[in-house]
Amino acid sequence: MTDLTTLVQETFPEMPQDAVQQLIKVAKRIEYPVNTVLCAEGEVEDTFYIVVEGGVDIVKYFDVTDAERHIRSLGVGEFFGEMGIVVDGPRSATVRTNQASTFLEIDRAAVLSTLADNPTMALSLVRTTIDRMRANDRMQLEELSDAYQALQRLDRAKLDFIQVAAHELRTPITVIRGYRDVLSGHPAISSDRMLKKIVDGMSEGTERMLEIVNNMLDVSKIDSQTLQVAFVPVLPRMIFTETL
Repeated sequence: MTDLTTLVQETFPEMPQDAVQQLIKVAKRIEYPVNTVLCAEGEVEDTFYIVVEGGVDIVKYFDVTDAERHIRSLGVGEFFGEMGIVVDGPRSATVRTNQASTFLEIDRAAVLSTLADNPTMALSLVRTTIDRMRANDRMQLEELSDAYQALQRLDRAKLDFIQVAAHELRTPITVIRGYRDVLSGHPAISSDRMLKKIVDGMSEGTERMLEIVNNMLDVSKIDSQTLQVAFVPVLPRMIFTETL
């Protein structure tokens, strides 16, 4: 069985012997099976834990994906729940046992009383809290950087696809327009109302497709910041026609 005095002394090396005994006296030694949630993210709890045997995983959940992200693991001699002591608010992460584990559990009032008489323990708590916050910040910055690079690659792939698709569509549209022009000038077409209507439909369709292709290219130019905009005179009749 782990010697609690030695454990707490190693956890807080500068803590006086009498303060160590005082902390052990007010603590409860409790065992939990694997996968037990000791701290739940978003819940208001005020218990401080020191790992005596076993270990825990600290995880966070994302609302968007509802996915769990592993922050860190803690083992024998390490503590958690300090944010519930320092800050009177909900837990910022979930702590779950990763094996059958034993802990020293100390309520907030007892910890605050011990901290008031032992500034070295308070300093250790603050130092550990700051180190963990820095580690979390580094992890989040790295993830943001990875996500930004992935978005850049996706954006580049999207622009490449639009440009390739637009240019590939231009060729068959041009061919169709050429055949349309040939058919439009043929006497058999101009003399047959039904055939003329079909050719006119082809004409409207190809022009509409060409307009869509041009819009696709404009979108890609806007995204790549290469679109050249210029003021040109426009007939009001054209504006009204487009509006109608």
